[in-house]
Amino acid sequence: MPNLSGFELAEQVRDKVKNLVLVTGHPEYALKGYDLQAVAYLLKPFSFKHFHLAVNKLISVLEIEKTFIWFKVGTMSQQIKVYINTIIAIEAMGNYIKIYTSTNEMPYIVHSSLTIAENKLRLKLKPVFIRLNKSLLIFENHIVK
Repeated sequence: MPNLSGFELAEQVRDKVKNLVLVTGHPEYALKGYDLQAVAYLLKPFSFKHFHLAVNKLISVLEIEKTFIWFKVGTMSQQIKVYINTIIAIEAMGNYIKIYTSTNEMPYIVHSSLTIAENKLRLKLKPVFIRLNKSLLIFENHIVK
């Protein structure tokens, strides 16, 4: 590309592309790929094994994006569908939990324990939720530091 580098292009399309896989022959750009939150980073020349790992990681991310769990909310036992990839954190509040998502400003308040919610999440494709303490779970994808 005569007028644009691959990373300049990646920066421009980052907001329009959900899952970015970077392929380059320059190892010094690995940190920049991390900053762009690329799903995978392949350094040329790459082996079939590394290509296979990148594809499997991408497939795993895509499966998590379409996976959801049902939670009961409210007094009328209304069910809500929560997509796992939108969950940022889950916080315990006595007999209830607050589910913070990237799609709602206000958290969902659900009659459930944190342990039950954690077990439900672990049954679905085993996304990585990290339990920070006895009352807080955070989805690994939302941890920056």
